[in-house]
Amino acid sequence: MASGRGLPSVLRTQTYERPVQQDITTDILYPVSINQKQAKWILDRKGVLDSNSAIILRQTCNQVGGVDMDCYLPTSTGILGAISRAYLTIGGRRVSNLESVGHWATWKRLHWSDEYKTGVANVKQGGADVFCGSASRTVSAIAPADPTKINARGFDAPYGALGRVSDEFCKDGATGVMQAGLTDTSTPAGQVLTHLRETTPEWSITLSQIIPFLKGLQLPLFAMREEVAIVVEWNENIFGHRFCVPAANLASQNAIFSEISTRDVYLCADYLFFPNQLELLTQEMMTGGGYDIPYDEIQVVENTEPAVAGAGQRAFDTQLALGGKKVKAVIMQQQQVDAAGLSYANIGRYNSIALRLGQSMNLFIDSQPFYSKDITNQSLMLQEANQVEGIPLQLCDYRWSWTNQVDAAGAISKPGLSDRLYNGYANSDEAGTAQFLAIKMENAMGQGRRISNLPMIWKRQATLAGAQAGDQFKLRFFCITQRLCNISNGIVHTIE
Repeated sequence: MASGRGLPSVLRTQTYERPVQQDITTDILYPVSINQKQAKWILDRKGVLDSNSAIILRQTCNQVGGVDMDCYLPTSTGILGAISRAYLTIGGRRVSNLESVGHWATWKRLHWSDEYKTGVANVKQGGADVFCGSASRTVSAIAPADPTKINARGFDAPYGALGRVSDEFCKDGATGVMQAGLTDTSTPAGQVLTHLRETTPEWSITLSQIIPFLKGLQLPLFAMREEVAIVVEWNENIFGHRFCVPAANLASQNAIFSEISTRDVYLCADYLFFPNQLELLTQEMMTGGGYDIPYDEIQVVENTEPAVAGAGQRAFDTQLALGGKKVKAVIMQQQQVDAAGLSYANIGRYNSIALRLGQSMNLFIDSQPFYSKDITNQSLMLQEANQVEGIPLQLCDYRWSWTNQVDAAGAISKPGLSDRLYNGYANSDEAGTAQFLAIKMENAMGQGRRISNLPMIWKRQATLAGAQAGDQFKLRFFCITQRLCNISNGIVHTIE
């Protein structure tokens, strides 16, 4: 049982309860070890570590035939696609661990507003998931009897705005010059990955994005007696994971590899000091009961569905063995992993492809269904997913679902996205590529549901359209679990 007190405001990322005296220093920490597989930092045990401390890194892509291939970061993920796993250790014990960082970051990023992506995220972390124009890229001859095209300035369907920042006139992202007809819109010059570190941009990743323990927590390093370290493992060095390849150079994709520029990887560690509070905090942590720290941990479960020949019904049950844990939510990503899935080249492997004819979902806990009836309605699925973060997914519905875009056979008959190009790929190719499904289990008090030794079972049934028959899907479940640790006498004890 926990015996400590709740955290004071100076150890949380929130407004202080009263004015405090505060000093801030920033140290540049280089990894104690780094290679093309991973990097490790050991933190100085002083002050309070700000959870917004950032890892700075740079990666380059090789030339093919002496020419840069104009590679770019996955548009919906950015530089977080470079990291496969990250974890925090205290005294050699792993306190917090996050796997499939890029896929989890895509889910989180889909909740950010277009304004934040444009002004902050894309600048610091790369990516360009605010790029699609809402009208077609072709301008047709306007007949006098066609008032719709006249009102749409001559563009073909689709005509209307889709709720996303867009450029009706399809300006080139690199030059800002208006393009005509089928001309490509390319990656902004400041985001191109070249073969030289001097001409490749640096990117920034905050610790709270990759270490769940540090979300909302300022880490009291001064009260730690044991070594505190952060380790990141780099993602696979092939296209679609750490980088993407434009359509013009797609034939060379298997000859392109990226390299983490090890001399450019460092941690900007912001240390906070509270002269009037540290003595009291030290006394509480070293001689009192310490402080209890509740936090969310993310457990990842993966299951690959085998290829199925021909269209038809199929049902899969996936066991989520989380016995004894308090589960607050489950998020499912349905990643398409076969060759066809790579056609989503602007976003790489970080897709959660919707099934064209829909599907049903339910979650069984102790053999009891979470929903009295399986959910089949796409709108209800989206509403349930929105409950988890408390913020609606900030993306066009046509990217989340195939609804109203396909006919009964599953063929695309009325594309809701425009055919504007970005890096040579049509925007309409991203239809249905962001369908993360989710179920919120925590109650109104923020408490998760205790799971018995029986595994939870995610039940899914679907009818495959002919176009998706034979595809393989990797089902990736992010299970948000509730944990608690105590810091007392300089030692961190994990309770849950």
